[in-house]
Amino acid sequence: MSRGKGGLYQRKDKNGKLKSQFYWCSYYRHGKQIRQATGETDQKKAQKFLDRKLREVANEREGLKAFITPRQEKVTVNEILDDLVENYKRGGKRGIHREVPPQMTSHLKPLRGFFGRGAPSRLAAWT
Repeated sequence: MSRGKGGLYQRKDKNGKLKSQFYWCSYYRHGKQIRQATGETDQKKAQKFLDRKLREVANEREGLKAFITPRQEKVTVNEILDDLVENYKRGGKRGIHREVPPQMTSHLKPLRGFFGRGAPSRLAAWT
């Protein structure tokens, strides 16, 4: 497989039987291989998915748009807000433990309700 063009494959077990009907893609970003399920059973649709990912990597290389990794796509706003609260409890850089004030909890509640399960990468659409 050429590094610039990526590739498609179907995952197989040790005996050579297909593990899944879905195609997976493999491509490189900053010299590291990224493997990701396409969610497609049709090879042409899977190829379109791979082409889109390769365009995203190329756009990042040219400075047009930041690339969003598969892991970043799965992170939710709730997880980020949970990390914010935990960091506050630990005291940030100083490490002075403190309680979360009720105002902070009440301010985060509408954010969780509106954005909660959404991906932060989609927040740009609301700005």
